[in-house]
Amino acid sequence: AYSYLNYVLPLLPKNHWDSHYEFSLRVFLLRAKTTYSCGNIEEAYDLLKEIIENGRCIEDTLDAYYLRVTILFACEEREEAYIICREVLSQLKERIPDSLGIKELTAVIQETGGMLARMSVDDLSEMKETDNT
Repeated sequence: AYSYLNYVLPLLPKNHWDSHYEFSLRVFLLRAKTTYSCGNIEEAYDLLKEIIENGRCIEDTLDAYYLRVTILFACEEREEAYIICREVLSQLKERIPDSLGIKELTAVIQETGGMLARMSVDDLSEMKETDNT
């Protein structure tokens, strides 16, 4: 896949982010994934940066942000990963408190437990599995 994608990117027209937007998103993300899998982290970062810079909306860049944060965690750069997650959540109009006291943490755990208790087994089985890395 990595070799194949090496040939695809140079074939894209200069204005590919305008003329072939969806295709560019898919190709650049696939290239970033394969590049990272081959151990070339800097090149993967460059590809992800291009996706993030050219994405038309935050939703279009979420996969790129996710891979970037995954790479940062793998490289044990957790603080930078956390900062990126906060920025993305902020763009999505979500808020992460700076800190949680035991009272707030207990409330969050109870709320999450309540939501899960109301879900059926089928609903739970259809949920996307999280990556614990």
